Amino acid sequence: MYQVIHELSIYLRGWVGYFGIQEFKYLFRDLDAWIRSRLRSTQLKKWKNTRKFQRIMIKAGFDPQQAHRVWIRMNRWQSVMRRPVRFVMNLDWFRERGLVFLHDYTLAFSRT
Repeated sequence: MYQVIHELSIYLRGWVGYFGIQEFKYLFRDLDAWIRSRLRSTQLKKWKNTRKFQRIMIKAGFDPQQAHRVWIRMNRWQSVMRRPVRFVMNLDWFRERGLVFLHDYTLAFSRT
């Protein structure tokens, strides 16, 4: 996942540098959300089974009793919208892995 995020971030920096016009800030916010959803889907597929996800939920701060009740289809696009998935793979999770957010660049452009 680190390699995917690293390569994607390089691409996104160039893309936002080229299209970094202030009128795109809402489009960039929506595109950021879609990119994170695709990355969540990819990560779930890599984790392969629900028990792995439950262990990661517990490490992220979920109550162990509640974590063991969660069952997610690891190969479905719809699973990325579930609350536990969004809790585990939140914005900070992506920032720790080095993902570039396009919306952050639009905020920087609007301040200058």
